[in-house]
Amino acid sequence: MRGRLWAASGRARFIVDHPMDTGLAGDIPVFIIEDLALETDDGVKLARIELSEPVNEDPAFTLYFAPGTLPASLHVRGRDNNGNDIDGVISQGALN
Repeated sequence: MRGRLWAASGRARFIVDHPMDTGLAGDIPVFIIEDLALETDDGVKLARIELSEPVNEDPAFTLYFAPGTLPASLHVRGRDNNGNDIDGVISQGALN
């Protein structure tokens, strides 16, 4: 996972490396991200994303918050339908 925060403008953008398979291709089962949460360092949840369908391979997400309300970094945590955990940190500056 990689991403970036623009705290002054309230924008958070991140990309999760995941195949997001639809299950429609022969012998390839459904493999999707089901849940993502953005949290502060002390565990306060700022947003939650629930997915029920594949979006696209290595999906990118952009979330907007009130300008100036984001901390310097956010944790992105989640899980896919195979039980794999997603855990990363996005911060201001270059893509992580």
